[in-house]
Amino acid sequence: PVTAVNHNLPIPLGGEGRALAVVEHTLPGGLKILFAATHLCHQHEANRIAQVEAINEILNKTEQPVILGGDFNFSPDSPPYRLIGQTFLDAAAVAGNPQYTYSPEEPKIRIDYIFLSKRHKWTVKQVEVIPVNASDHMPLLVTLELKENGK
Repeated sequence: PVTAVNHNLPIPLGGEGRALAVVEHTLPGGLKILFAATHLCHQHEANRIAQVEAINEILNKTEQPVILGGDFNFSPDSPPYRLIGQTFLDAAAVAGNPQYTYSPEEPKIRIDYIFLSKRHKWTVKQVEVIPVNASDHMPLLVTLELKENGK
């Protein structure tokens, strides 16, 4: 069983509405974990910064382990990436295996991520970008292990 909640994200400079979808899932043994997904603004960095601030605020309220994924429309050298890094670990960077995710035809940038809550003990076992062109982004597959009791 899951519980799903959508949070609207700010768009201070206007543009397409954005949201954070959060699903709570109970693992065997009773541990609850949050899976969250988003697609941040592609037009304005100020919107992405405001959206990351909102995501950090929303997800910092929980003690549960969080896996956050999506199309963040920012690169690892950008202010929004540094801001999300205050709360989350970049799974591909932890594994030492960041790969370009956009575009399938000529991958040149990494804007799709799986982030992990910093306050929990994760082992990133594998990170793989799957080379398919079913979308304008390539899927990112991460194999994880969460230490017992999430800590």
